[in-house]
Amino acid sequence: MANKNNLSTSGKQEEKAPSEWGKVIAAYLTFYAILVLVFATCYSVMYATLPDREDGPKTNFILSPGVSFIPGDSTFSIRNFYDDNADYVERLEDYNRTLNRFFEEGLDRDRSGLQLDASELPAGCQSASEAIDGAVAGTHICIFSRLNRVYAFNQGDVEVEPTLDFPSESRFEDETGLPFTTIVEVAPTVIPAARFNFRNNAKDADFNDIIVGVKINVDLVSQEALEENSLDFRFGVQFLYGQDTEDERDGFGTFEFEFRA
Repeated sequence: MANKNNLSTSGKQEEKAPSEWGKVIAAYLTFYAILVLVFATCYSVMYATLPDREDGPKTNFILSPGVSFIPGDSTFSIRNFYDDNADYVERLEDYNRTLNRFFEEGLDRDRSGLQLDASELPAGCQSASEAIDGAVAGTHICIFSRLNRVYAFNQGDVEVEPTLDFPSESRFEDETGLPFTTIVEVAPTVIPAARFNFRNNAKDADFNDIIVGVKINVDLVSQEALEENSLDFRFGVQFLYGQDTEDERDGFGTFEFEFRA
């Protein structure tokens, strides 16, 4: 009997009084209140330092813009065969679809993404129909180079020039009979500083992506030269703003081109 009484007394002693339970609850509430306060402070500091959406990210580290091409596979190969040649027709159809999509999307201000000012491009490359007609007639081919957007990038006026990556300029002139810069032209050749810096407001009527048209004047090369060697070379588009040149991570891109008679 004594043991039972001791056990009963011990059990009653382990029960917490209402005031003790209150202390436990108060401790938990205080802990979670402090935790919520810490998170709220962190988020408020983070949101206070974020820029407005149209301003882009705040950073002192400015990335270097890369260069992309349209058509987007960085190579273009076509043979000037008659329309009934399957390979010729297929390549022209691919070129047609690519350029139609490029101009349609770039000139549509209601779409986000690429924004294009076609008036800056070389004559004969200012619309999909002009470019496609040139390819069909075998007079010229239009390739388009884009300086990709990098927020806070503003290096003043940026000059643009075509470069011959392969073969050498002397070999190119021996095979075609003309200098590289006569056959290949770009426009625009200068991007004014006012076109930078890039922002998030892509639908802004005053905003246009940096697009350079590369016009390859195939008809300047004689038929004899085309039949003997074809027009096969790798060119580059160099945006110049004081950086090391011919760095494909920094304002430079290359494109393979082939035209066979």
